[in-house]
Amino acid sequence: MTEKFIAVVTTGGTIMCEKQPDSDKVTPKMTGLELLDNIEGLTDRFNIKLVEHSNMPGSDLSPNTAFKLKETIVSLIDDPSIMGIVVTQGTDAMDEIPYLIHLTCRVKKPIVFTGAMKGANDLYSDAVGNVYGSILVASSREAIGKGVLVYFNETVFSASDVEKFNANRIDAFDSFRGPMGRVLNDRVTFFREPVEEPVYDVWEATDLVPIIKIYSGMTDLFVRTCIDKKVKAIVIEGYGSGNVPFDIEPAIREARSKGIIVAMSTRCFYGDAYGCYDYIGGGAQLSELGVIFGGGLSSQKTRLKLLVMLAAGRTVDEISNAFSLDY
Repeated sequence: MTEKFIAVVTTGGTIMCEKQPDSDKVTPKMTGLELLDNIEGLTDRFNIKLVEHSNMPGSDLSPNTAFKLKETIVSLIDDPSIMGIVVTQGTDAMDEIPYLIHLTCRVKKPIVFTGAMKGANDLYSDAVGNVYGSILVASSREAIGKGVLVYFNETVFSASDVEKFNANRIDAFDSFRGPMGRVLNDRVTFFREPVEEPVYDVWEATDLVPIIKIYSGMTDLFVRTCIDKKVKAIVIEGYGSGNVPFDIEPAIREARSKGIIVAMSTRCFYGDAYGCYDYIGGGAQLSELGVIFGGGLSSQKTRLKLLVMLAAGRTVDEISNAFSLDY
């Protein structure tokens, strides 16, 4: 039989950093080989193919870098010697880059993203456990057909709904739908199936789609700036289930009249954006203007889905229907 490998693709991030002993600074220091060499017994149990793709902080990742990563992932999917793929990256964009891959890549093998909240040498360093657990998931039969996954702190999430809820702790990630599964005593268990979404065969997304966060006392400055810049779409991170201040509504109305797509998410961590309040600036009246509601998707994920669908040439009606899925 042909020997099977788990591909570990490194892209940078905290997982490649060390905490400096004389300060609180966390500095990029490690190579991918050094990262794997720190995991005792790894190569005794698994055949690993290391792919050192890049070394970028999570804060510098973008859709453009994600599409370059997609090229590497697709080549590994097509490689018959690869049974699963682990991607390590910075956690700042862990809610975005895996989701973009989820939207644009036909997944035939387990793809598991992971990283670390703490640098090597930190008292609470989580790099070793996260990489080892991700490799366990990527090598398991149970992960086949589960789509793009994210693994942290012994917990498996779907890329379609994972979010970073804490800026510092090792249990930073969660989902409004709950976890997909877990790893306990080396055993991989899944609790649910992923939510299925169409895959869009795009390799770049260049449209400008800003995110505007609603806050008390704000003016329509940002919406009108988007109108002046003739953007294709705007994501508004609204109050509650998708509401905006009274003074913002006329600018949204003008944006829609000019053909700009406006999508609404909620600034709340949990719950859905949907049009229910029937007053000026309320979700029901915004819905009548053609504002699209993203359900439980965060503003970041709503933006990425808009970017991908615009790049795929989808119409406004097709985009609206895609967001009407039960999130």
